Amino acid sequence: MNRYQVCATVLIAVGGFICEPANGQTQSRLFGVGGPVGKRLEEIDMATGGALSGWSYGPAGVFDTRLACHQGRFIAINAVTSTGGPQRVATFHPADGVRSEVPLTGVAFLDAIRSLESDPTTGTLYFASKWVLYTLDQLTGQATTVAPFNGSPYTWEWVHAIGIDDAGTAYAIGSHDGALRTAVYRLELSTARLTWIGEIVMPAGSGDFFDIAIEPGGDWWASYWDVGIVPALRGLWRIDPVTFHPTFVRNIDRPYDGLAFLPPTQQVNYCTSKTDSLGCAPAIAGEGVPSPTASSGYTIRATNVRTGAPGALHISVGNRVALPFAGGSLCVAAPLRRSPTAPASSSGAPTPSCAGIWELDFNTWMSQTTPLSPGVTVRAQWLGRDGGFAPPDNWSLSDALEFTLRP
Repeated sequence: MNRYQVCATVLIAVGGFICEPANGQTQSRLFGVGGPVGKRLEEIDMATGGALSGWSYGPAGVFDTRLACHQGRFIAINAVTSTGGPQRVATFHPADGVRSEVPLTGVAFLDAIRSLESDPTTGTLYFASKWVLYTLDQLTGQATTVAPFNGSPYTWEWVHAIGIDDAGTAYAIGSHDGALRTAVYRLELSTARLTWIGEIVMPAGSGDFFDIAIEPGGDWWASYWDVGIVPALRGLWRIDPVTFHPTFVRNIDRPYDGLAFLPPTQQVNYCTSKTDSLGCAPAIAGEGVPSPTASSGYTIRATNVRTGAPGALHISVGNRVALPFAGGSLCVAAPLRRSPTAPASSSGAPTPSCAGIWELDFNTWMSQTTPLSPGVTVRAQWLGRDGGFAPPDNWSLSDALEFTLRP
């Protein structure tokens, strides 16, 4: 392939990443921790409320509660245990679920944690007990008091949960009066002042919100526990951010202890695939979180591939190109790095057909052979052999994928 390669200026864009959406991306993904299976972090299907996939954790740690997406990681706090063990700050990698802990300091053991949120505009991590707002350093576990919650017009009040939208506007929900109706407040993060703006009226009238997460540009999602005799109302709810009207999504008993949105991977398709000798036009796509600090969790695949055709993924940190090659376009610039060649899977499909798939866990391959840094922009394209064409055009080429590595 050297005769088709050209010199290119290497373009490496290094920068930080925080858990906030970027223009042009697809929908953010909802995750929950705890819930019906206890020690588990999992992605939630936003159409059905069901679990898609996730990671389970062994008996060594206590149950995690509340959840935030902060500086490219999920953050949770261990629940208070009956044994009186120390609360800890847990960090999860969103690609492979690898978990680490540090002790939580600066807050009383019995001051039960009610919520955990990250401000995407300042990069500050907040958490709250029923009565006090704190900031938190997730690396050291050190909590710093902001102030007790104040400003509520009700004499009997405690905060269920706080949420921060992608513009940095913070909200709190809390119980008020004997009917346990849920008040909605705008929250001033610098003073912990609450300003009443409305009310959530749940069908049963009496319950406890475990956590809320605000979808960028969309509804609030809530994990709700009905304390009455209607357990069917326990689980996931959507709340309209204007009217605060709740809509039931799915019964989950026990509800998730924490919810958070993970922004989608910054990735885009470009260039054009080559139609092969069977009429297949391989289409490339990426799924997961590309990260050089994870050992797995980002699959790059091509579908609509001729079954059995050998193929390899070619990557570059150079500019986008569209160079004539084998009757199609080579879309990644030299110098190129290539994965091992493997035949397209068939999954029992007739051979030959267009039901083949090339796929590779990019994080696994990168961690073993191709060290790169967070913030680098990578471009990838699948190339394979096509015996239906005479040389030198006996190649099959997908379109290309451009993506940015997270921390």
